Amino acid sequence: ETYAEVFDLNALENSSAIMRVNLNAADGGDLQLFFTVGGRREVAPTQSLVNAFEANDSRLDLISNPNDPATNFINKFRSNTTFYPYVYRYEDVLLMYAEVLARRNSPDAATHLNEIRVRAGVDPIGTFNSSNVVSVIAQERRVEFYGEIDRWETVKRLGLAQQVITSKGLTFTQRQLLWPIPQNEIDRNALISQADQNPGY
Repeated sequence: ETYAEVFDLNALENSSAIMRVNLNAADGGDLQLFFTVGGRREVAPTQSLVNAFEANDSRLDLISNPNDPATNFINKFRSNTTFYPYVYRYEDVLLMYAEVLARRNSPDAATHLNEIRVRAGVDPIGTFNSSNVVSVIAQERRVEFYGEIDRWETVKRLGLAQQVITSKGLTFTQRQLLWPIPQNEIDRNALISQADQNPGY
């Protein structure tokens, strides 16, 4: 399928779908309202996101009015009666596998990454190994999964959270990256003390 077909509401089953949630209007699954002008548009594409796409990237086609930050919106989700959000899709598997191979400097790493790039209409990447794995994976996951549940976990995992948050003019603390160790676990385990608690808790 093309990128647009992955989000075709008439096709619950496709080659990308590994796990989806089948919602309808009665389920209150109107998540698209967060993205569209007809809804609340609380999650609008930033100019930074629009600029992240390479020339001829078909994934940008699902951002309506990309050249107008005042009215642009994410068009992946277009119905208020049916909505099939992805929990897990095949492109996530490909990018995870490609990342693992790149961290091991495997020559096959780019092959799996390029499956996604070629489908999107952009040129295959050449060098993809431990020297550039963080920047490449951060970029590819950003343009592949925008508007889906991925960005925050990705930048935390790659060690880019502070950079991304401060670039938006927001305050950042290390506490935002970690959950607290539950106090009852500290109390029950003689090998854990309050000194082992994560920063900020």
